[in-house]
Amino acid sequence: VRDTKQTAIFALMDFEKYLGREVTGAILTAAKLPSDVEAFEKYAAVLETQASTPVNSEAALAQRGVSSKVGAVKKSVVTPPVSEMIDFSPFLEQKAQSDGEAQQKLRQLEDDLLLHRSELALAKQKVESSKRLAEKKFVTAAQMENDLVSFDKVQLSVKTSETALALFKKYEFSKQCATNLAAYREALNKLQRTIRANRSRMAQAETRFSTAKRRYEMELAQRENLELQLKACVIKAPQPGLVAYGDLNASSSYNYSNSIEEGATVRLRQTLLTIPDMSQMGVRVNVHESQIKKVRIGQPVKVRVDAEPGKELDGRVAELAVLPDSSSSRFTPNLKVYPCTIHINGYHPWMKPGMNAKVEIIVDQLADVLYVPVQSIEVEQDHHFCYISNNGNLERREISTGLFNDEFIEVRDGLLGGEAVALAIPKKAEADMGGEGRPEPESGPAKAKPSKPKEKAVAIAKP
Repeated sequence: VRDTKQTAIFALMDFEKYLGREVTGAILTAAKLPSDVEAFEKYAAVLETQASTPVNSEAALAQRGVSSKVGAVKKSVVTPPVSEMIDFSPFLEQKAQSDGEAQQKLRQLEDDLLLHRSELALAKQKVESSKRLAEKKFVTAAQMENDLVSFDKVQLSVKTSETALALFKKYEFSKQCATNLAAYREALNKLQRTIRANRSRMAQAETRFSTAKRRYEMELAQRENLELQLKACVIKAPQPGLVAYGDLNASSSYNYSNSIEEGATVRLRQTLLTIPDMSQMGVRVNVHESQIKKVRIGQPVKVRVDAEPGKELDGRVAELAVLPDSSSSRFTPNLKVYPCTIHINGYHPWMKPGMNAKVEIIVDQLADVLYVPVQSIEVEQDHHFCYISNNGNLERREISTGLFNDEFIEVRDGLLGGEAVALAIPKKAEADMGGEGRPEPESGPAKAKPSKPKEKAVAIAKP
């Protein structure tokens, strides 16, 4: 940064050397660049102190106490500065000149032109005088020829001086001013690039430092975690009771694949031992997708445990999964069952985790309805039929059904109480023959009795 600042200052000094301080300041002000060393120092300070605020932000300049003139300069440089065409000819006026090299050269060219014009006037007078004397034979022809040659030489010198002055005013002066201005712009751009490169290197160094710091913190936390794990190798039971391996709430296939034994690999947060709460026992069942819409949380349940087959326990539906069991669909993809948890009411000290049980979920209770055995119903294209015994013949009749369980189905229309219904569906040929020549299926009257749907499953105690 120091070298680039020095280069920019030297470029500014070269500009001032060529044009002078006053004219240089006017041109740089028109170009919206720092016009002197003091303005350049403020401009460089803004670039160095700026962090993430856009460089052309006037608010940032106002915060740092920099003049709006410098802010405009910085804005033109950072974007980067556009080399606008500047007309340098007005700065050639004599009143606007200062003590620069351009002024000295302009004066020299003008003085040379003035001198040659004076010499031309003298040479012209001499030629005219020689002509008058030659007419009177006072001078020779050779002397007259020498005076004419001298006049031509002085006339050529005047034209050369005029051309040199015109070229300086029209081309050389503007070219040198544009060259000095471009050199100063490039020095400012180089300063900006250098500061940005330094800022980038500083950001990279800070990033490396932050990365190393985070790595140190991670390794320190890892060490503390390992020390904590080492202390946690001794597991203490929070209370006395029965200990079971693994997670009692997990499926059997999961517990099988993650069996707890000596030498087995364990992972983070894996359940190794479980102390079940014997005062709150439950049964886990799987409800088929065809029956899931009937089951609701809070419905009463009848539970029969194989260890005490004569006892019927009361419970309720506590949990019902929203998604089907993925472990069961892995082996039978067409079977969709939903895990359901049944809470058993009361405390039963003889009950142990892992016992088998059968449950009946009471989805509804029907009183004083007409029902028949489910095996006596024939289903054909979403229509339900049953066979009625009519004077020794079987009559196929369509009926309207309602709720059902695994034994009976409700008949809402098409059948009257007391009618004899075939307990088994006869073959089609037998129905067409009216049952002649073959024994008629056993029949019985339709009954009106409340029905209780059933669900059976293997139970797993919930801790």
